[in-house]
Amino acid sequence: VGILSNRISQKVLKGATLEIILSDDNLTPYRTVIPPNLGKLIESNNNELFYTQTISDEESQKFVDYLKSNGLWTTATDNLDQLDKKNEIYIYRTNNKHFEADQSNAKMFSALASTKIFGGYDVTIEITDNQLRPITIVPSYHLGQLLEYESNKLFHSENITNYQANSLLDYLIAWNIFSAESQKGGLLTIEKDVYIFKLIIDENMHDNDETKQTLAVLGNMIKQNVFPDQKVHVHIANPALETVSVVIPLNSN
Repeated sequence: VGILSNRISQKVLKGATLEIILSDDNLTPYRTVIPPNLGKLIESNNNELFYTQTISDEESQKFVDYLKSNGLWTTATDNLDQLDKKNEIYIYRTNNKHFEADQSNAKMFSALASTKIFGGYDVTIEITDNQLRPITIVPSYHLGQLLEYESNKLFHSENITNYQANSLLDYLIAWNIFSAESQKGGLLTIEKDVYIFKLIIDENMHDNDETKQTLAVLGNMIKQNVFPDQKVHVHIANPALETVSVVIPLNSN
C-alpha cells in the first residue's frame, strides 16, 4: 500500500503525500497508512526507479540509461528499484532476479556503477523483495581502474601501471580475444611478483579441460609478448572476477 501511495503521488498528484485509509466492505476505516517517501519516479515499460532527494535528476536518468544499456531493464523485466545516497555511499535497492540468482552479478554491477556512473563513490546493493524490503546486502565492491574496448572490460589494480594494462588490452584486441562481437570481462593484478590475469568464464566451462588448456596457452602467450621474463598465471573467474581456479601457463617454445 505504501508503494501504491508513492506511485499515485508521483504519477497523479505531482509529488503530494497521499494517505491511504484501509476499510472493510462497508468503507468503515480500520487502518490509515502513512507511506514512506520513496522519492521521485522514473518508469520504463514495467520497470520503476524511485530516487530520493539526495539523488539529482541527472544522476537518476543517467543511472536508468545505464540499466537499459546493460539489459537489466528490458521490455520483459518488471523491476522495482530505488536509488538513495547516505554518507557519500550510493544505495541501489532492487528486486532484480539477475542479482538474486547470483550475488557475483551484483558485485560486478557495484564495481561498474561506481566507476562509470558515480565517479568512484561506493555503491552498495540491497537485493529486496517486491516491496523494497532488503533480503541481502551486497557491500560496495571495487576492482580498480577500468579500460574498455567495445563491450569488453579490463580492470586493473593500483599496483599495475596504465602502460602495463594498456599493453595487455592491445594484445587481447590484436589476437581477437577482445573483439567487437565479444563481451568479456577481465582483471589484471600482480601478487608476489606474479602477474595474474583473471578472465570471466561461463560456469558450465569451469571444469572443461579444453578451456583450461586454451587458457594455459593464453597465459604463455601473454608471458612471452606482454610481460617477458615474468611469471604469469591465468585465473578462471566468476562474474565478479573472483578466482574459481588457477591455470599455470604451458612451457614456452
